[in-house]
Amino acid sequence: ESLKDTAKRVLPFFNGIIMARIRAGENVLVAAHGNSLRALAMVLDALSEAEIAQLNIATGEPYIYDMSAQGSVTGKRILTIS
Repeated sequence: ESLKDTAKRVLPFFNGIIMARIRAGENVLVAAHGNSLRALAMVLDALSEAEIAQLNIATGEPYIYDMSAQGSVTGKRILTIS
């Protein structure tokens, strides 16, 4: 499945279901496969198509996004185990 096709499927769910929970003040955990996570990262990090093509999300590497009640990203960190 291409990133474009994945985004068509993932982003409406994210914008409808997940964002409703974030706006309600809930913490949300998203666990998914690579292209689904890349589609979300493209939107959350405002990445271009060229930039997202270079993004590699390691398996099991947690990205934590802090978000406002309006849905904008206010912070991001990647947890690493050393």
